Amino acid sequence: MSPPEYPKCRVEWCDRKDQSCDRSPDRKCIFHCDKSNWYETRTDGSKDWFHRMGNITQFWKELKEQKIDKGDYNFALFVFPLFPLDNPFSYTNAERLKVEVRFTGARFLSNATFSSMWLENAAFFNGVIFLDHATFSHVEFLKYADFSDTQFLGGATFACIFYEEANFRHCSFSSSHPTSFNPYFPSKEYTMFRGKTSFCEINFPRTFTFRHVDLSHVSFSGSNLEELTFLGCSFCKRKGRNELFDERKVFSSSGGLLPPAYFEVLEDMYRQLKYNFENRRDWRNASEFFVSQMEIRRLRLKIEANDLKIYKELWSEAKAIPPPTRTFFAKLHNSIPKLYTLKWWNRALERFFLAGFDVISRYGEQPDRALFWIVTLLLMGTIGIFASQPFADWNDAFLTTVRAVTFQQENNFDSIHRSTQWIITLLRIGSVIVLPLFFLALRRRFKR
Repeated sequence: MSPPEYPKCRVEWCDRKDQSCDRSPDRKCIFHCDKSNWYETRTDGSKDWFHRMGNITQFWKELKEQKIDKGDYNFALFVFPLFPLDNPFSYTNAERLKVEVRFTGARFLSNATFSSMWLENAAFFNGVIFLDHATFSHVEFLKYADFSDTQFLGGATFACIFYEEANFRHCSFSSSHPTSFNPYFPSKEYTMFRGKTSFCEINFPRTFTFRHVDLSHVSFSGSNLEELTFLGCSFCKRKGRNELFDERKVFSSSGGLLPPAYFEVLEDMYRQLKYNFENRRDWRNASEFFVSQMEIRRLRLKIEANDLKIYKELWSEAKAIPPPTRTFFAKLHNSIPKLYTLKWWNRALERFFLAGFDVISRYGEQPDRALFWIVTLLLMGTIGIFASQPFADWNDAFLTTVRAVTFQQENNFDSIHRSTQWIITLLRIGSVIVLPLFFLALRRRFKR
């Protein structure tokens, strides 16, 4: 008696014909069929697979014989049931996979564990859905790793190394189950992300944690960074402040600056990180990210001011055009609002004040820098008054300087030498600027 003829799997590139193609509601093979009827959901939300253990055993047996043993690691659109005890994705003998690993569009209905794997070729987990917890333990991705558009609905644990580019763009992480990224050990030898890594356009939940991770190669462009947790993480450093990897792309490959919209996104990312660390009482990182936010704002104002110069340059070039053609440019010039010039001055003035804010107190974050300028005022004022008054001594010069800095009135101001009057006036102007910034920075320091 000839064996029964089963229909072909409905997945386009799959040529399998088995009982699942005939019995499953979606008419797909044992690898691609839905399997939602293979388990029962208990009252606590866990899955009971006991009554379909025969199907599960058959699934993993055929997977090993027809895919893994043949060196075929293309599991695109596969639906994986409960993992067996002899997990085929856990290699305790330190086996190195030289072939491409592809799980594109696959679904894992139970806890998925990948451990002790060395992937020497590209690995694709894009579009995968992990319904339960996903674990990547001691996995080394030696080439490109793609986790874009993957959904970790039951949380995840990553304790692995990415040697080259890794892509987690548009990933979804559970807001009720913890997700953590941490290296084997918190040391440079086990740096987790060694190539460019993208965590862009992700809404990070409160349950997401980076633990002892070097984030100097990680891009967060377009992501919400207000709620995730950073524990013992390190960032790039630039002039004593934290710098995101995204800031390195400020200058394009051609040497020109990126458009102002990019700086607005980067400024907002720094603002979110400042808010994140303030909520966790990590004042040092909050302060450094606030400084980064101000630095990017200054750079954005510079770019916007340069853009506003364009119309002026075009008009100066148009003046060299013959009169018949120049008429068009004259009309164009008159149609442009004169507020462009006002906007340029507004941006220039804001840049000037931010630069002074930086020089005097590091944007209100360093009271010791403001104190340095107060001491400088006292010192320079004392020397200037001593040199300008014919019969003054150092004590009188210092007391006069203190009275000027603290806004005390001089009884015989009109009888003082004219140069001394100018010095006192300049000291009062300087103290009007420096003292409020000093007390502002001091208030921030003690408030924290």
